[in-house]
Amino acid sequence: MIRDTLTTRAWELESQDAAGTLTLVYDHHRAQLGDRLTKLQHDHTDLIVSTLHAHLTHDLCLEVIILRGPARRLKNIASQLRGLKGIYKGELVMASAEQVRT
Repeated sequence: MIRDTLTTRAWELESQDAAGTLTLVYDHHRAQLGDRLTKLQHDHTDLIVSTLHAHLTHDLCLEVIILRGPARRLKNIASQLRGLKGIYKGELVMASAEQVRT
């Protein structure tokens, strides 16, 4: 419960030390989608910790992007990536990078 409260507070206050994952499901045959995904990620290398790419079917890919940085910027990049044409699903899961003090 404490962790959930810290997470909510970090994202609401747009903390400098927020973290999260963005999961995308998309059609890799969509014209220029792969290039746009790559460009947006390269333009925000300071926020992107890592990515995982998996092939679900012949046409569908799953990408999980681990993000860390100011919450406002994480929300912004997630919104940009989710908004690309050809993205079928995009979900941002928030985490807090702040320490729990007992």
